Parts: sequence; structure tokens; C-alpha cells
Amino acid sequence: MRWVGILAFVGCVACLGGAQPAPGLPAQSPLQRACTAQPGERPDLAGVAVEEELATPGDLPAIRVTSKATGAFMRVHYDTGSERIARARAACLGAQLPIVKRETGDDRRGAEWMAAVFTQDRTYIPPRGGDVQPRWVIDVEQDGTLTKLGHVMVVHTIPHEQVHSWQMRGSSVLPRWVLEGHARWVQDKIVPIFDPAVAISQDRVRTEQVVKADGPLNLAQWGSERPKREAYLRQVSPEDRARMEADPNYYPTGTFTFTTDDFESDASNFVARYAAATAIFTGLERRHGANAVRDWMTKVTSLDARVSKEALATSIRRHFGEELDNLLAERPTIDPDTTG
Repeated sequence: MRWVGILAFVGCVACLGGAQPAPGLPAQSPLQRACTAQPGERPDLAGVAVEEELATPGDLPAIRVTSKATGAFMRVHYDTGSERIARARAACLGAQLPIVKRETGDDRRGAEWMAAVFTQDRTYIPPRGGDVQPRWVIDVEQDGTLTKLGHVMVVHTIPHEQVHSWQMRGSSVLPRWVLEGHARWVQDKIVPIFDPAVAISQDRVRTEQVVKADGPLNLAQWGSERPKREAYLRQVSPEDRARMEADPNYYPTGTFTFTTDDFESDASNFVARYAAATAIFTGLERRHGANAVRDWMTKVTSLDARVSKEALATSIRRHFGEELDNLLAERPTIDPDTTG
């Protein structure tokens, strides 16, 4: 996930399910109801504080949502037409923090996590740089409801990105397959808690892409693909655009979203790569247990600077007694229950 800023691959996000429960699923839990709340509703979830945030001059207003148990918090920004839906989904976003904390083994207290912004402005560009928390954009319809993609961002994408927020708490730089495989591994555990229908759609899309994938997935080289310059330019401020045009080597930090068409090289197997990286983590969990995987990720994300392949291989050998090359050679398997 670390390249130049924070990247989100959204090539198939729009394919995932919306807010309606799938047929045959059990009745919604209070958390699921909070994650499908509509404008004007203000769900109250135990353990989550939803409070007004002091406005920053020149910025959008915000709500602060906090986990009462640990003090972990995030800011939820909104523009005028999006305030009602932002307040409706704020508790859902706040409730995600202790769940992500549990599944990552995070031991911090009072940590600030990535922010979100609900907006009707399709040209909105989040502030970047300095001490500004990365801010993920959630699209709102002109009638104040969430778009289908906006709902998926709330219950599917932001939990994934919060795992990356935890991964980046230190200075380690890890291969992309480690970061994405771990984030998806955690995501698979928690998205069904928020919206089972989206989780089912996610599995279906992944299965379809794995079936279609051909040739080697080359996980060890994943992350070397360079997004096209114009894909950045459409997502930056006028100031950053001017600096990029003056300096061809400059790329601003922050949150960016890309599709397969935004890369200079072939990115057609991206979803299959996500699946393969996730399969490494699910395999490690099956053989060694979830706690062992969490403990290893805590250790490896605490290393300083860039982690070489040799250092990573040594870490895996010591922690799991397995060989890195064997893990990278595995292909994701297809669950027959998801092939329809």
C-alpha cells in the first residue's frame, strides 16, 4: 500500500453489493442497522461516542467518533448536502475501530485513524501532506443518500484502509503482497459483521477474477506497477498539479484511487493478486492459528525502514518454520460454494 502516498484499487469495488440484505440472511444486528442507516437517523451504539469536532478554518466541518474502551478515534467530515447521511453512518465507522484493533492486535490507546469525508462534490480533493490524516471520500447522491459505491466504501473499503493505517504506525516498508494480503485477511473477518451482503458479493467477484486469471501472478514483483501520471493529476489540488508539472519526479502523498486502466503496465490480474496474497494469510492461519499471524504482523510492521526479501524470508522461517518462496508459489484455490 505504500508507494507514493496511499493507494486504493477500486477496479471492482463498484461490482460489490449494496445496502440490501441478501435473501436468507438473518435479521440485521444493531451494528448492521447502523451501517445501513439513512439520512436523519442517528444510531446509538454501545461503546461508540459521536461528538462534535471543533471546526478548522477553511476545512469542512467534522464529527469525531471514538471507541470509548481505548480512545481510538477518527474524524468524519461532510459538506452541507451530506451532513444527514454522515451523521447517520458515523456510529458505523466508529464501531469499526475496536474491531480492526482486535483483529490486528493493536495495543495503542488514543490512536487517530484515517478520516472519511461524505461529499456530493465529485471534484472534491482531500487535503494532503504534513500532519493531515489521509481522508477517504464517500460519494453522496444529490438527494442526500449514499451512492452504491459510497455504501461499499463505508462497510468494505474503509475497514480495509484502517488496517493499512495500523500497518503504517511505524517506519517499516513491506512488500505489497504482505500489506494487501494482511489487510484483506482482516477485512474478510470483519466485513460480514457490517454487511453480509457486501461480503458475499466480494467473495463472488474475487472468485470470478481468480478463475479468469492466467499466467503467473508474480506476487514478489507486485507494487512495481506505476500509475499513469494523469491518474494522479485528476486527483490533486491546483498547487500539487503545478508542482508536478514543474518537477516530473514529484508525487504528492495522501489517498488516491486507481482502476486497472490507470497503470502503465498490465494490471488485469490485480484482483487475483489480492486473492493470492490473502490465501497466503489464510493458509498461515490454518496451519499456525490467527494469533500467530497477528503476532508476526506486529513484529514485521515494527521493523525499521525497507524490509528486504531476505529479511522477510528469515522472519517467516523463524516465526512459522516455512519458506517464503513456497508461500509465493501458491495459487489461490476456488471455494466450490462460491462458483454458483
